[in-house]
Amino acid sequence: MQTLIKWIALAGKIIAAVAWLGVAQVMVSLDLSDLLATSQPMYRDAPEDWGTPAFYWRTSIKVLVICGCFVLSALPNRWLVSRRPVFWMVLIFTLVPMANFLAALSKIHEASDLLWAFFGAIVLSPLLIFLPVSLALSFWRHKKGERVTYV
Repeated sequence: MQTLIKWIALAGKIIAAVAWLGVAQVMVSLDLSDLLATSQPMYRDAPEDWGTPAFYWRTSIKVLVICGCFVLSALPNRWLVSRRPVFWMVLIFTLVPMANFLAALSKIHEASDLLWAFFGAIVLSPLLIFLPVSLALSFWRHKKGERVTYV
């Protein structure tokens, strides 16, 4: 059973690392270009509050969370689960994107958006689920006394 948990944790860690690398590469470059722009962006989904302090604050926090999740997915789990307070802080941090996604789901008012939300949930599941599950499984193995090397 322990080897199965180890392989599930390893698969989750690899999927999370690849997924967060892709998101970091795309989203951070887009968000940084919006932050450094001298005039309002002219693309279709440009933020309406561009240039306000709220826009800069929200975008900076989003970039920080994305980069943080990428770094946490690249670090070995043994560093993240060796101490209980560190594990809980890291686990809560990795659940922040899921809370943001659920907050976005609560703003759906039309039935047509429900289909997009369902599609988004399927596409975003590697980002939202695999890293916290990998951490939880590694923490469980660590508490059982097994040596956690990478995952």
